[in-house]
Amino acid sequence: MNPFFIYYCERSGLPGLFAEPLNFVSNLAFIIAAILIWRMLARTPVLSVRMHWDIFLLTAIIFIIGMGSASWHSYPMAITHLLDVIPILVFILGYIAIFMIRVVRLSWGGALAVVILFICLSFGAPQFLSTKPLGGSGAYVPALSAMVLTSLAMFMLKNPHTWKMCLACALFSVSLSLRSVDITLCGVLPIGTHFIWHMLNASVLFTLMRLLTDAASLEKKAER
Repeated sequence: MNPFFIYYCERSGLPGLFAEPLNFVSNLAFIIAAILIWRMLARTPVLSVRMHWDIFLLTAIIFIIGMGSASWHSYPMAITHLLDVIPILVFILGYIAIFMIRVVRLSWGGALAVVILFICLSFGAPQFLSTKPLGGSGAYVPALSAMVLTSLAMFMLKNPHTWKMCLACALFSVSLSLRSVDITLCGVLPIGTHFIWHMLNASVLFTLMRLLTDAASLEKKAER
């Protein structure tokens, strides 16, 4: 039996293209989030593709995240697993870099140094974080930790966008908790909780992108 078939509670060892209907369909949340962000960008005249290509690129990656995750939950195998995790990793690292440039006002070199530091600290996290205690969700703990620390720093500096980062942090905490307990709830909740992780995470990404677009918009207006 393909070991990927029992990776999530909803699949429960069953093969087939639509063995995870909720986990599959809930990826529409990422597609919808990407479309809403794109429309938001289009309605903001001070933001252009030429000058803010990085924000537009992150929006496209959110769309790809939805497609990659849908492929993984429709037919779990090694290649679709990569299609699922790689866009997520690219978004995390890309967002850190762009946040450091657009909000913290670091140079590209400084932003790259922060990304490298995040990667090093992530690989240095205790091994148990990716195993049983968090239901295989430990790989996302460094991202949550970074969001918590960023929220605190923004609050202390009285950044006007603090509430958006705090909201994203709260949503991500709930979604990560639900992802962590998915496989343990199979006996009482056969559909699992992973599909809620998808929907909440789409909200997290939308909130984070709203923070970036608002920061970039204020920056352009201040230049005028």
